[in-house]
Amino acid sequence: GDQACLSLDEIKTVFACLSNLQALSLRVDDPNWLEATLPDGPDAQTALPVSTVSLTMVASTKQRGDAYDPVRLGALAQLPSLTQLGLDFRSKYKAPEGSSATASASDLILPNVTNLSVGLPKVPSSVNAFIGCFPHVRKLTLTSHADAPDFATALASIKSPAEVVELTIRASPKAGWRFPDELAAFSSLDSLVLAGQFQHL
Repeated sequence: GDQACLSLDEIKTVFACLSNLQALSLRVDDPNWLEATLPDGPDAQTALPVSTVSLTMVASTKQRGDAYDPVRLGALAQLPSLTQLGLDFRSKYKAPEGSSATASASDLILPNVTNLSVGLPKVPSSVNAFIGCFPHVRKLTLTSHADAPDFATALASIKSPAEVVELTIRASPKAGWRFPDELAAFSSLDSLVLAGQFQHL
């Protein structure tokens, strides 16, 4: 429905009624939903209950700029039961000219998340630093929205590639794109899914 009709306080009230919530899937444009679930800042409290096991969010936002900066996503550490996470921040911001988007210093480590899905943005961001926050990923999905997908650096950011058993890559790469050498490090793979226009390769 019309997500914009709820204020931040109203959204927090909704989540306060869901103390046993285990799985949440959101597709949002309204920044209030993002601020309630993944508030920006190291000390901000998420409205999600600690029972949350699975969180999937697709968000179009320009308010946050580099939305994958691990410092901005520190609220994830407040969800000790979280084992499955899917984030796809389709940022509408323009990266500063000449920016390589180096992430802020962060201690965010989420060892319990074993199922990770990340949307790789079109603009420079800290997404690779964010991917490095998960040392024990077993199922990994990477979706690229760029014409020239950069899966190589994303795969190289995985701390323990030998632990990954399922890998899904979603993209529509242009002809001439080559598979990243980093795939060789994923020695335990028993499932590889290529979703998109891979017939050119």
